Amino acid sequence: MTEKEQWDAVQAYQMTGGPAFPVMVPEAKIVYTGISIRDYFAAQAMQGMLANDIDCGPEQVPIIVTSAYVLADAMLKERLK
Repeated sequence: MTEKEQWDAVQAYQMTGGPAFPVMVPEAKIVYTGISIRDYFAAQAMQGMLANDIDCGPEQVPIIVTSAYVLADAMLKERLK
């Protein structure tokens, strides 16, 4: 892996938190499959918002999604402390 590839991997990890559910293969290497921790956090935040009977018309969807990712990003930032 080149230095640039390593740098890109570190940046991607910091932005997404890495994989939510990494899979271990027999050779003891981690295979990054599935959704990122960022997407998992956003999905959980959105689930909580929708469970509280907020208005969920089509015009509200972009606001809900944006809010979920704002919360996910805050959670990722807190994990890095």
